[in-house]
Amino acid sequence: MDATTTQLYLAKSIALTDDAKLGADVDVNSDINIIDTTLIQLYLANKTVSGSSCGEYLTGGSVIIDPTQKPTENIIPDGKNYIYYYNSDNWGTVMAYCWSDANSAMMSWPGQSMESIGNNVYRYEVPADATMIIFNDNNGKKTDDLTIPGFGQIYKNGSWSDYAPGPGPDPVNGNFIYFKNNNNWSEVCAYYWSDSNTQMTTWPGQSMESVGNGVYRIELPADATKIVFNDRNNKTDDLTLEGFNKIYDNGSWSQYNG
Repeated sequence: MDATTTQLYLAKSIALTDDAKLGADVDVNSDINIIDTTLIQLYLANKTVSGSSCGEYLTGGSVIIDPTQKPTENIIPDGKNYIYYYNSDNWGTVMAYCWSDANSAMMSWPGQSMESIGNNVYRYEVPADATMIIFNDNNGKKTDDLTIPGFGQIYKNGSWSDYAPGPGPDPVNGNFIYFKNNNNWSEVCAYYWSDSNTQMTTWPGQSMESVGNGVYRIELPADATKIVFNDRNNKTDDLTLEGFNKIYDNGSWSQYNG
C-alpha cells in the first residue's frame, strides 16, 4: 500500500479492499486520513516514522511493508507537540494556559500567546506532560477546562478533531504585515492596536510566523492601525500601518513582494 493509493482513496477516486484499508490505516485509529498518507510518504522517503504501524505485518490482512516502528500514543505532526485552536469568535489575542494534575503550576495565567498560522487558526507547542488546557483572550473570555486528547488536535466550535492543514492564506488578499528581522531576534512579536480599540492585544502581542530569509509575518484584524515589533525586550517605535501586505525593513515600509 503506497501513499498514492491512499491519497486517491481520500480523494474518493477509488475504493479500497478490506486488506488495503487495513494496510492504509498505519496510525491504527480505524480511520484513514491525511495523517496516514503523511506517515506513508515519510516511510517511502526512508524517514523514521513516529506514531505509525508502517512496516508491520498487519493482522488479518495481506499487505506487507518492511518494519520501522510501533505506534505511539500521540501522533505529532512536524515532530512538535502542537495543539491548534480555531478562533471562531475573532479574539484579538489567543492564549493557551496548560497544566496537569502533577504540575498545576506549569504556567501562570493567562498562559502563553498562540501563533497565528492563517485562516483564523492558532497553534501552540504544548509541554509534553500537559494534560489540560484553556484557550482565552486574556480579557475575560475563555473556554472551559479542556482535556488534551493528544497532540496534532484542533479545538473548533466546541469539539476536538485531527488537525488537517488546508491551503495557506493568500498573501496578496490576506491582511498580512511583514517584518525583516535585521537584528536577529530569537522571537518576533507584533503588538497592535487602533485609536478606537487599544485592547486588541496585550504586551508583547502575538508571535509572528517566520517565512524564511529573516522575514516574519502576521495576519492582522482589518481595523488595526498601529503596530510595535518586539522580541519581548527590544522594540521598534510605535509605527503607523500604511496598508496591508507591507514589510517594515530598516526603518521604513515598502510593498512586500515575497
